[in-house]
Amino acid sequence: PLGIYPEALTLKRTNAALTEADFAGLLLREVGDTVVTLLYDKRRAFPFPVVRNQHPDSTLPPSVLYGVYTSQLHRFATVCTSVEDFRKEAFDLLDYLVDKGYSHGRLTKRLVGFAKNHGVRKYRNSVASLTRRDKRR
Repeated sequence: PLGIYPEALTLKRTNAALTEADFAGLLLREVGDTVVTLLYDKRRAFPFPVVRNQHPDSTLPPSVLYGVYTSQLHRFATVCTSVEDFRKEAFDLLDYLVDKGYSHGRLTKRLVGFAKNHGVRKYRNSVASLTRRDKRR
């Protein structure tokens, strides 16, 4: 169609809406005159469960296991434009890890620490608002 691709390469539109597209782990969404970004994880669409983290009883030190949660919080804060999207991702991962056997208390402590040190500046919200769980679980 554009003349720059070989005929053997078929280009297909994969995004359903004209106002959003996924790219490199991001979902880009046009909202008015603004582009909003949030996390896009194609594994959520898989018809089978995907193992995402080590089991807490593995041979890795706890500091490494729980450090993964903190690193993901940094990723969520970098990617998510809105505090609501950040909270959704943070609590979805927290719930997944708790279901896997991780300590709810240790994960929550990391979330609160992250909110105090980084999240408050990014989202201009209080620690309490960043760590408040929506009523869904």
